[in-house]
This record gives sequence, C-alpha cells and structure tokens, in this order.
Amino acid sequence: MTLNLGVRWSYSSPFKTTWNQQSQFDPTAIDPVTGLRGAITHPTGAIGKRDFNNFQPRLGMAWNFRPRWVFRTSFDVLTMDETGRGGFDEYAGTFNILQPVSDPRHQLTLRQGPGPTNYVMNQDGTVPYTGANFASRTATWRDPDLCRPYVMNWSSGFQHNIGNN
Repeated sequence: MTLNLGVRWSYSSPFKTTWNQQSQFDPTAIDPVTGLRGAITHPTGAIGKRDFNNFQPRLGMAWNFRPRWVFRTSFDVLTMDETGRGGFDEYAGTFNILQPVSDPRHQLTLRQGPGPTNYVMNQDGTVPYTGANFASRTATWRDPDLCRPYVMNWSSGFQHNIGNN
C-alpha cells in the first residue's frame, strides 16, 4: 500500500494599481451625467479583502490487494488562482464618433480624417464618462467580500494487469 499526503497553500493579493486608477461601479453613488443613482467611481486602495483561507489538501492511495490487481483512489481541493479581472477599465480607452440617428452622411472620410477631439482628464488621471456612448465604457463591480472559488475532486478505480506486455 502506498499513501500520498500533501497540502498546498496559495495567496493572491487584492487587486490594486500603482497609481490607484481602478474603476468600480457603485450602485449608491450619484452619476454626474444623469443625476441618478449608480455611477462609475475611482476608489483608492485595494478592491476586496485578503483571503488567506486557500489550503488545498491532496490525498492519494494505491493498494495492491491481489497479484496483478491495484485499487487507486485520490482526493484534492483546488482553488482558482484568480477570481477574474475587473475594475481596471481605466487602462482601456475607446473614443466613438457618433452620427445623429437617421443621418445617412459619412461621419468622416479617410482623406479628411476625424475632426478635433476634446479629451478631458480628471486630476487623478481618470477619464470622466461624458454620456456620448456607454458602450465605450464598462461598468465593473467587484464584491469586496469575494473569496476564491474551489473545486473538490476525487476519483477511484481498479486496475488489472492483463499480461506481461
């Protein structure tokens, strides 16, 4: 009989950028464009809490209970190393040039190129939403109490050696 015992522990720090340019959707904040609840904010510090509870045990057994017969079984817990990226939308910028509804004219030609663009930045380096096109901006919300997901995996089976070759 052979027993294999082990444990793995992993840690992933909460998400944060060097210059605090992460975005977070806040359902209670007032949107500066509409005046309604629900706005993209720019919190400083880490988004989320530290999760130190990522122990991952490994158990395995192989038992040669009769000549040419083996019973094998194993169990382990696997945690994901990352629970998805989100809240870093400030590093992706898209500018859409919109044509008024039902106006069939071209917005620009390659010969002329796009017209002048007014690109406003806040003091903290983030870009405010202007209301021009919400498709150019994502709204991410990360649960501050989010823990890393895990999977429990087990298997067992019998093996028989049919012949020498």
